[in-house]
Amino acid sequence: MTGARTNALGMPLPTQSFRDWQPMYAAHGIPTFPVQIGPDLKKPMVSNYDRFGLPASSEIARKFPDATAIGFMVGRRTGLTILDVDTSDEKTLVDALDNIYGPRNPYHSKGSAK
Repeated sequence: MTGARTNALGMPLPTQSFRDWQPMYAAHGIPTFPVQIGPDLKKPMVSNYDRFGLPASSEIARKFPDATAIGFMVGRRTGLTILDVDTSDEKTLVDALDNIYGPRNPYHSKGSAK
């Protein structure tokens, strides 16, 4: 694999296809689906994507291996919440979130630690 990109540990990074990313999300319990991207379009390439579990996600990865975009559902089913904030001032954002929710790592917060 000449020229393959690697991470800091020397492990190969995935390409940008659904086939490569789907198992990484699945390892964290997140079912995914392929998405078609165009100039004015973001559209799931499958129906009933909001009902996918991990087995269906894996099966779909075999049917659409070269899809270049990936989607996943947020909410109760996955335990994920996404916050999209349009600001270039990270400190203001972090301070505001810390004031509301208390200091914590927002990138790895999933469910309760009980």
